[in-house]
Amino acid sequence: MRVDNKKENKRTFGSEGEDLAAKYLTEKGFEIIERNYFSGHGEIDIIANDPRDNYLVFVEVKARNTLILSLMIRGTTTLCLLKLKPVIH
Repeated sequence: MRVDNKKENKRTFGSEGEDLAAKYLTEKGFEIIERNYFSGHGEIDIIANDPRDNYLVFVEVKARNTLILSLMIRGTTTLCLLKLKPVIH
């Protein structure tokens, strides 16, 4: 069986991005509740709790291989947010 190296590299890169995001959230005091949560409607990369305000936080990670930092919301489109809604419910 032939393994698609490009696809595997992309998956590994994405997992590393999720690991970095989870580490960052943990360092900021968030409690990671679940990673890669799947429901019949889709997947959420990280579900975390902010104990300071008792907020449940749903995180979609978009890993980039550039050194330029941008606002996190720029990587999330309205369509992506609409797709998350049924997964959250």
